[in-house]
Amino acid sequence: MEAQNGIQAIQSFGIHLPRHRKIVSGRRPIRREKLLMELSILTFWIVLDALLGKMNADKIGQALRRADIPNIDLMDIETAVYGLKKTMKALQKHQVNCACFIASVSVFQESKIRRRLHSALETARRLGAPLLMIIPSGFREEKKYGSLSLAAKRERLVAGFRLAVQMSAGYGIRVCVEDTPSLWIPLSSAEDCEYLLERVPGLGLVFDTANMKPVGGDEIAFYERLKPFICHVHLKDVVIGTDPHGEKMQDGTRMSVTVSGTGIVKLSELLERMNRDGFLGTGAIEYAHPPGYPCSVDRHAETMKKYVEFLHNNALRRPE
Repeated sequence: MEAQNGIQAIQSFGIHLPRHRKIVSGRRPIRREKLLMELSILTFWIVLDALLGKMNADKIGQALRRADIPNIDLMDIETAVYGLKKTMKALQKHQVNCACFIASVSVFQESKIRRRLHSALETARRLGAPLLMIIPSGFREEKKYGSLSLAAKRERLVAGFRLAVQMSAGYGIRVCVEDTPSLWIPLSSAEDCEYLLERVPGLGLVFDTANMKPVGGDEIAFYERLKPFICHVHLKDVVIGTDPHGEKMQDGTRMSVTVSGTGIVKLSELLERMNRDGFLGTGAIEYAHPPGYPCSVDRHAETMKKYVEFLHNNALRRPE
């Protein structure tokens, strides 16, 4: 039943596997700094392996334990596929912490938002997650709400997140929002994110290192403008091309997730700046692996280790 519910959840979100490149090992830099942020991993794409019967919550916990990654960022689709109780059991068994729970709660469906926020907060509480990241729209809502004016969309976002922050007070959980790649929602640019964050006291920002690019944004400028609001980071690398399953860009091209170090995101400079600024939060690696990759605990753990090695040995360096 849980697997069937998971398949329906995946289909309802229109999930497609992105194209990825192989991990390329870079040269070890001469000078290194210690990465201050604690690492987590966003395992969303492993859901596709789970639907093929090749992975489950326990195996993911094993992979993280072997890769020595102490935290995980979980999406509501994952708990639907694996089952919340099984997910909680796996995290406890393998001593993995849920750093952030991510839930889709549409701010455009006003009659349902309170109930869905309560459900998301309760799930985050049960998982022990200190952060709840809310995706403020549902799949295919663009057709219905995309024609709203910018002012109307902003009004819905502010009202929805104010309610979320208010409701979270009794849970001891911080509500946060991510810069969002969807062109129709005003949350991709630094200006749009700042507009929301300044009007919702207590709302945190999950800084996605690539999601400003669909509107022509730069990750460095975005970070510098909004760093006072950042409470969590999604470390994502991307490529720009024509993959129809990628995120739409303003110029008509598409943005797709790729393996860290093989795309266009300036991860080295970002991590150097965050280290310099003393960012002590958690950075979640947005996990991706090449198509056709063997779906096993050992191989996933091996790939996760390469991500961590890349971040420590290549993405964090100081110029001579």
